[in-house]
Amino acid sequence: MVKDFIDRSTSECMSDNTEYKLPDQSDLSPDDIESHANLSDATLERANLKGADLYEADLERANLRHAYLSSAAFMRANLKHAKLTNANLEGADLRYANLENADLFNANLTNVNVEHANLDGADLRGATFAGANVWDVQVLGERRGVRAKDYLEQLGAIISPGA
Repeated sequence: MVKDFIDRSTSECMSDNTEYKLPDQSDLSPDDIESHANLSDATLERANLKGADLYEADLERANLRHAYLSSAAFMRANLKHAKLTNANLEGADLRYANLENADLFNANLTNVNVEHANLDGADLRGATFAGANVWDVQVLGERRGVRAKDYLEQLGAIISPGA
């Protein structure tokens, strides 16, 4: 469904390997995207996908900078190498998501659930995890005997007490 929307929205979409560029993301609604969607390499900068169901979606290398992703469901989604700089993910469900090497610089992850998520190599500098569920999150630091919460703080993530 989202590919149909993108095909209608831009002439730059020429093949499955093309980087999708939406001229006006304000025309994109969460209803345009389905779970299991293939959005790898998509350009969704500043998109408003509040509450979108992106269960098991492939967003590898997607550009989601400054996107509004509040309360979106990314459970088991592939966000490897995704660009989420300054994205608002407040209240998002990222359980079991693969965020390996994702750019979450200054992202708002307040009240997110990243339980069992893979954050290996993710850039978390300035990311806010206030009230987040970081239980059993996978990070490189755990391999060195450091608790995930402590490692996230070492990377510059802002973790609230009780997280």
